[in-house]
Amino acid sequence: MMRQHTRGFSLLVVLVFLLILGALALFATRMALMQEKMAGNSRDKTLSFLSAEAGLRDAEVFLATADSLPNSTNPTLNRNAAGQPPGVSRAPSMVIECVNACAVTADRVYYRIVVTGYGARESAQTRLETIMWVEE
Repeated sequence: MMRQHTRGFSLLVVLVFLLILGALALFATRMALMQEKMAGNSRDKTLSFLSAEAGLRDAEVFLATADSLPNSTNPTLNRNAAGQPPGVSRAPSMVIECVNACAVTADRVYYRIVVTGYGARESAQTRLETIMWVEE
């Protein structure tokens, strides 16, 4: 007689165990998806930073070699970088402007360079800024 009362108990234990196992599987899947998103965002951030650095170097070369630089009548120059780094959505954009109204200080003109680099998605952006001087 005792055996008849315990027959359904093992089914209940197995169902609870399967429910817990399913919840753990769901939690593990959500964690894996979150890790994948974080890795993609980290990659985009790194790409946008590297793109901005490449644009900064391009702007520095441009300032060192260009014939027409920003001056007191046209103090700001907007342009895109010469090349697009691989894996990014678009080429870095840059703004080159005179500092102190293009006044010559100790035979030097100072320029502010602001570069925006883009990642694989255009929403991933990094801005870098530097000051560079060019001899007159």
